[in-house]
Formats: sequence, C-alpha cells, structure tokens
Amino acid sequence: MILVTITFINKIRSQRVLFVSIPSLSHFNGLLSIGRALADYHRDVSITFAVFDNFASLTREKLPSSKLILLGSLSSNEHRPIFSVRNGETPLQFMARISMHGFLAIYEQMHDGLVNANIVDNYDLLIINMFAFAAQDLAHDLGIPFVIYSLTSVEGVFNLPSWIPRGFDSHTQGDLQKSLLARLNNYLVEPLRIIFYLGPHMVELDRLRRNNNRTRQGIHPLLGNPVERWQGHPIFIAYPMALDFRRSYTPNYHFLGFTLDEQDTNRVSNESCEIEAWVNETQAVDEFVMVVALGSISVITENTWLAIIDSLRFLPNMRMLLGVRDENCRNFVLKVASKFDRHRLMIQPWIPQRRILSNPNVRIFLCHGGLYSIGEAVYAHKPLIILPGFGDQRANAARMRSWNVAVVLERHSMTAAVLAQAARYLVENDRFAAITECLKRLHYFSEREGGGTRRAAQLIEGWVRYVPIIPDYLNRIDHPQYDSLDKMCSQNMTNNLCLILNNMTNEEHYRDSALNSSTAKNLTDACAMFNENLTLQLMPEKCDEMRQELIHENGPIGLLFASKSFMQLVTNPIVGIITDRIGYTILMLLGFGVMFISILMFAFADTYWLLFTSRAIQGIGSSFSTISGASMLSKRFPDDMKRGKMIAHATSGVALGVA
Repeated sequence: MILVTITFINKIRSQRVLFVSIPSLSHFNGLLSIGRALADYHRDVSITFAVFDNFASLTREKLPSSKLILLGSLSSNEHRPIFSVRNGETPLQFMARISMHGFLAIYEQMHDGLVNANIVDNYDLLIINMFAFAAQDLAHDLGIPFVIYSLTSVEGVFNLPSWIPRGFDSHTQGDLQKSLLARLNNYLVEPLRIIFYLGPHMVELDRLRRNNNRTRQGIHPLLGNPVERWQGHPIFIAYPMALDFRRSYTPNYHFLGFTLDEQDTNRVSNESCEIEAWVNETQAVDEFVMVVALGSISVITENTWLAIIDSLRFLPNMRMLLGVRDENCRNFVLKVASKFDRHRLMIQPWIPQRRILSNPNVRIFLCHGGLYSIGEAVYAHKPLIILPGFGDQRANAARMRSWNVAVVLERHSMTAAVLAQAARYLVENDRFAAITECLKRLHYFSEREGGGTRRAAQLIEGWVRYVPIIPDYLNRIDHPQYDSLDKMCSQNMTNNLCLILNNMTNEEHYRDSALNSSTAKNLTDACAMFNENLTLQLMPEKCDEMRQELIHENGPIGLLFASKSFMQLVTNPIVGIITDRIGYTILMLLGFGVMFISILMFAFADTYWLLFTSRAIQGIGSSFSTISGASMLSKRFPDDMKRGKMIAHATSGVALGVA
C-alpha cells in the first residue's frame, strides 16, 4: 500500500474567486450552493460567476453580492436537446449522444467570453465544472490555479480497484464485490466502452483546442489521463454515493457528500406559503402527502403521468403534490387531474422541495433520482420512490435501493396499482420508522465525512489563506464508526425493505418482516447518537478541531513511511554477517516468509501502531531478501562482468516492481 501526501499551497493576491459552470441546472446548483456558503463563511472574498444568460437571473436572485460574466445566450436548438432515453440505451450511450455534444457545442462561446473577461489578471482562483472544457484549458495554459467540481467519482481515474462502480450502470459496490465477472467487466470492458463512445468527442475537443490556440492534451481526463491537466489540482467530488471508497483516491480528491444550499430551507414566498397551507390541511390521522418532482429536463410520457395520478384511486388516505415545470405537460396533467378534488391533488409549476419535504405530513418523495433531489430527501428523512431516467440516475437509484431507503420503478412500464402498492409498502408504520432512522444516519454520515458546501467553503478559504491541505488517512482509524455508509445504514436493517418493481402485476405482494426488539433498540440508540452528535460535530469550532486533527497526522504518516527504510538500514549489517556464516538459502526463505506476514498484517491492521509494526517488519524481511539475493548472485556469478550485469538486471526488476 502506498500512502501519498500532496500539499496544495497557492498564493492568492486579492482573494478573487471565479465559478464557471455549464448550462445545466443540476451542475449549476451545486456550484451556486458552494458560492453562497463561501460568501457566508468568508465575507472578504470577491465571488464572480461566469454564466450563460439563462442562469443570470437565478444567480442574481440567490447570490446578489456576486458579480457576473455573461457568456451569451443559448439561442440555437443544439444547446437544448431532448433529454429522452431511447429504448435499450445505456447511460454511457446517452451521454455520448446528448450530453457530450452539448458540452462541446458551448466550447468556443465560453472560451471567447472568458478571454474577453481577462481572467488571468482579474481572478486568482477558478472553481470549474468538470465539463467546462474551455475554462479548464484557459486556466491550464495561463497558469491560473483552479479547482475541478465533479458530480462523478470516476472523472479522470481509470486505475481504480475493480470493486468501485463507474456510474454508467446500476451496479453498486456490493454487487461488484460479490461477482468476479461483474468486477472484470467493470475493470476491463467498461473503460473500453467509454473510449469507444466518447473517443470521437475527445477528437472533436482537440480540434476545438487547436482552433482556439489552446494546448492539445491528446486525450481528456475523462478517458483516464489526468497527468497533464488535473494532477496537483484539487478536485471536489460532490457525489455522496462515493463516500465509502474515498480512501482509494489520491488526497487531491475531496469528497463533499451532498452539496445542498442550506439557505433554500428558509426561503419563503407567496407560492410556498400557499403550498404549505395545503399540505397542512389534513382531514384524518392516517392521511399523508406524496410529493412528486421529476426534474426540469426529463421527458415524462402521458402514460406515466396517468399512472402517477391514478394511484390516488388505490390509496384513499394519500394526497399528492405535483411539481410540473413544463407548461404543455402541466396543461395535460391539469386536464387529467380534474376528476380529483383540490384536497387530494395539487399541481404547481414550482415546489420549494426542501421546505415542503421537512413537513411531517409528507411521508414519500417520488423523484427521478437526481443527486439534488436525493439529497433533499435524505436531509428531510423521507423515503423515496425513484423513476430513473438518464445519466447517473440509475446508479443513484441502485445505491439508494441498496441502502434500503427507496423503491425503484421503471417509469415506462409502471402502473397505478404498482405505484400505490409501493407507497403503501413504504408508509407502513414500523418500516417507515426504520427508513427514517436510516436516512438520519445517512444525513449524519454525509455531514460528518463529506461536509457539503460548508467544507468546500472552508477548503477554498484555506487555499486563499495559504493553508496546506493534507490527507485524512488516519481519520479512518480514529473514527471507524463513521467510515462506511453501509455500516451505518444496513446494520440490523431488514434485508427485504426495498425491491425492484419492474413489470409487477397486481397480484404480486411484497414480503413483510417486522422489526425485532434488538433492531428497535439499535434504531433508538442510533437516533440518540444522531441527535447528540449532529449539532456538536458540525459546529465551527468542531470543524476547526477536526482540521487541526488532520494537520497533526502529517508526522505519524511520515514515520510510517520511514519505518521500513530505517529498519532495513539497521538490519543490513547484521544480516550480512549472518549470511556470511550460514549461507543465503535459509535467509532468503525467511525473508519471503517475513514479508508475506508483514503484508497480511498491513492489509488487516486496524490501529496505527499495528500498521507501523507491520511496515517495520517489512523492512526486516526486505533486508533478508536483498542481502541473501546479492549473496546468491555473488556465488553463482564469480566473474565480475557477468555479476555486474545480473545485479543490474535484478535492481532494474526491483525498481519496476517485478522482482
């Protein structure tokens, strides 16, 4: 195991930060949330957003103190593709057909806008979306420090372990760990698919770079070559599903968890007051509200809308709040919904989701599986019904299902009866309580290990003030109870909580299992832990305390590095004397055994001193093997010329890791 410590120290002259996003609401919302947190956390920094015209008003509304660089309007239809998945189309194929085409179409417009803004003189740090290629190229060529903001954990990394999902299918970490075939496909075949589908777009990207006098990279980090472009720069990973395997990445990757805007919860308007009043109009004790929000760009068919609305016929105690942004769809839904009275069904073009989901009368959130929607459900502790569409939505849905907090349905084959049955399944009292406690632990884990927008703001503020950022390797040992989402969410939970309901008929039923007393006690203890620790751990002084704790890890990590070399240096003279007396055979075998034992100790060590001991023992074993090996070469090749060649071959093999 190789531990890598990378220190990112950058001099910021006047603390001017520029955020550059692509014209996608989900990507833009994450950067805007970080910008608002930065403005609140570090009031002296000057924040500027480079946006296209369609996001200018939203930026002014949510962050009026920021400055704007307008990159122009997206007037042509090529920038507004229809986000509809074709039959049998994989997320990777969809990305190649729709997403990448749109990202490349805005390259020259973004490039010209940033050049005209003279970013090299006016800005000291850039926070750049992973698909804002023009901004990355300019920052790279002009030598401006930049940070990458990514919504996927595999951006720029191909040499990951085979058990880490790449996000282009519904395989979860647990699925890959159980299946050797799935791991081989994920490690060997999936990268080839990525190159096949996205390779032509990278060729087009290089053409755009050449036309705009930018440095050609040959291949983009998306295809696994981050050496020239991203190495040495921090990367924000706003992908909470990746918190479990964050230790497999180099320290310049900073996993934030959910990046939700905390200020959105307190946003009040006339529309939100009207919606809240409707949600609070309960007429029976067992009545509950299901909130439906399927994104702003997904294409939802009329049959799907019919199934969603007709599910009210199967659940008399369910009320439904629909958010339908598209005007044509909203007119159709209003026409279909006329058979239900206003108390049962409310339709709005916009819903303040975080505020409404926190209402106790809301018990289910039906969404498309976008990261922002899932984060809002987790923070509001509400069970999910997910109808995944394109992009990362299937991977997100699979992960939430594996955590036993969601039901996943196929939107094209779903019926009203199946949806009603799924809703009835989730709101059953004991099960609803179990899911709520699991979501509380997910919420706590995301804040504790990721930190969200607050941690991103603290990191940016640290880089502005020359604070070195070091890895948090030993934090896993010091706080093992918070290191795994699966441990927090799956322990003592019912195994059959959530099922895939594709093509289910009305006669099929869900298996039910009651929570035993041990499970109930664990859930109670978890709730107590959540209530006690969430407020304490996330206070500013606690954040500073945790940062100091990470800084002090630098010394122990250095000692861990040095222990092997030091022990080998001390042991070499002693082993040389012993080899001269008893020969090299026994010592070579002993060295192999000692190194094998030390490797096993290092792999399964759960304390720092056991790691230190195993590393030191490895130095002793390495001394046995090195000295006895040199002795064997000296005996087998008495001629100086031949012995010199063989020693050169042997040392070259050691350097390459094959000997």
